[in-house]
Amino acid sequence: MKMLPLKGIKVLDISQFLSGPWTTVLLGDMGAEVIKLEPKVGEAMRLYTYMNSSLDAMLSLLHRNKKGITLDIRSEKGKEVFKDLIKKVDVLIENFTSGVMEKLGLGYDVLKEINPQLIYTSISGFGRSGPYHNKPAFDIIAQATSGIMYVAERVDKQPVLFFADTVAGIFGALGTVVALYFRNQTGKGQLVDISMQDVMYAINNQAVIKRLFDDIFTEDEIVSMGIKGQDATNIKLPLYNSYPTKDGYIAIVAITDRQVRRLLKIMGKETLARKKEFRNIINRFKNIDIIDKTVSEWTKNKTTDELVKLLDSVHIPNGPVYNLEQVNKDPQLEARNMFYAVDHKKFGKIKIPGVIIKMSESPGSIRTPAPQLGEHNDEIYSDFLGYDNEKIKKLKKEGII
Repeated sequence: MKMLPLKGIKVLDISQFLSGPWTTVLLGDMGAEVIKLEPKVGEAMRLYTYMNSSLDAMLSLLHRNKKGITLDIRSEKGKEVFKDLIKKVDVLIENFTSGVMEKLGLGYDVLKEINPQLIYTSISGFGRSGPYHNKPAFDIIAQATSGIMYVAERVDKQPVLFFADTVAGIFGALGTVVALYFRNQTGKGQLVDISMQDVMYAINNQAVIKRLFDDIFTEDEIVSMGIKGQDATNIKLPLYNSYPTKDGYIAIVAITDRQVRRLLKIMGKETLARKKEFRNIINRFKNIDIIDKTVSEWTKNKTTDELVKLLDSVHIPNGPVYNLEQVNKDPQLEARNMFYAVDHKKFGKIKIPGVIIKMSESPGSIRTPAPQLGEHNDEIYSDFLGYDNEKIKKLKKEGII
């Protein structure tokens, strides 16, 4: 087996729900030794599984490749044990509201004195600065305050995906790895501050484009480009859309003039390429509705599979719009090992997403299933911290672990 790229990096994960655990999933897949620390009753996501057992399978995704321990970090003795762990790890991941760790006496300023090389990665709704930094937040709050719910036309509905949590988790992992690289060069640890609102706004193309348009163009100039008013949410790209088929929908992209000519040829409408509406990108922007109607009239009379084969034959980017059952049978995802089977103690074999980052020389791997609550207490407190049996028994008796 090839070397895991983060082998030897020790991570203490005290996060809960989704954003922080997603960060440590990515680090663990790449070989980091992740210690998942939970309160004695379990972290919030585990508590949800007691009310809905189907969510138990979610823990298999969020906590694979981790060792599980329990510790009451609100007690004085628990804080002492926590500080002992901090001395031994490279990275701490937490996703509490900004200020919570400081109130516990375990903020970055305290912990960096114990371990100056510590990478302290904090994920929160609004980051550790600014007027909202003390506000608690969840995924829906970050999506709401970044404009994502507005552009997704879900201002009066729940988000359909935990988008802010997972993207913040990805940036948390990236920030952690960058900080580790910096430490290799300088020997210095640092605080990595990830705001869920920041990452959602940064990828909200509509909000960013609107700001750019408002800064650069007059309203008349925007209208002359074929854009309906100044609201960037009305910006659509020509021939970048999903079209109806006999049995579903298909996404088609034809951006360049060459792609448009190839598409029209296979549609049997090659002469349209000379028409003003189709002639160049500027005219296509101004005539999106006419173009989409023309393409829809063609696609709706063919099956999705027929269209995929036709479009593939002339190298037009396309893809079927899968429902949930179809995407879970996709041969491409199967070939890339994204339906990875793990053993679950309650449900037997279940399938979860495989390692996302594919690397030729140092690929990651899924080595262990999610731990049960406190499953590795004895191993971590004995082998990792060097506590003797008597001390471990005492901590258990006093309800610290």
